[in-house]
Amino acid sequence: MKNTKKTSESNVSVGGVPFIYQILQGKKVNSYMVNLVGQKVSGDYNGVGIAGIGNVVVEDCNGVGIAGGANLVGKDYNGVGIAGIMNYVGGDYNGVGIAGGWNLVDGNTKGIQVSGLFNKTKGVDGYLLQVGLINLIKEISGDESVLQIGLYNRAGNKIVPLVNPVGMKHLIKEVKNKWNARKSLEDEVSQ
Repeated sequence: MKNTKKTSESNVSVGGVPFIYQILQGKKVNSYMVNLVGQKVSGDYNGVGIAGIGNVVVEDCNGVGIAGGANLVGKDYNGVGIAGIMNYVGGDYNGVGIAGGWNLVDGNTKGIQVSGLFNKTKGVDGYLLQVGLINLIKEISGDESVLQIGLYNRAGNKIVPLVNPVGMKHLIKEVKNKWNARKSLEDEVSQ
């Protein structure tokens, strides 16, 4: 079963068996998919994908991926990934990753990673909370705010068991600046 439909973004070719397994090929796909086995998108994907086994996006993904097995994104991911086994992002990740097994990001991460076993990312873009048995951040530049909670926590060369706060002064300063900006805006509005 294969058909092609014209969208405002690009041509999208749809194959597979609906509600079982679908393959979407196109430069940019905006869709909501629910499949028993899974789905694969060859281009960028914006939407929600729910799969019994896995979601695969070859390029960038913006949205929510929920899978009994794995969410696999080839490039950047902005959104929420919930997986029974793993979330993998080949680029940067901005959002929340929750996995029974592990979260693995080849690029920088901003947001939250929670797993049953381990979380690993190359670096941090702003702030990151990692909760798992093992939490690993390869590179820390000093401008990040990180909190790691687990048996083994490593951020750059710093290894600390149980709780590892890194660069929290940056987070406190950012919260204070936002509070002051909000207060100034309130003062302007009340005048």
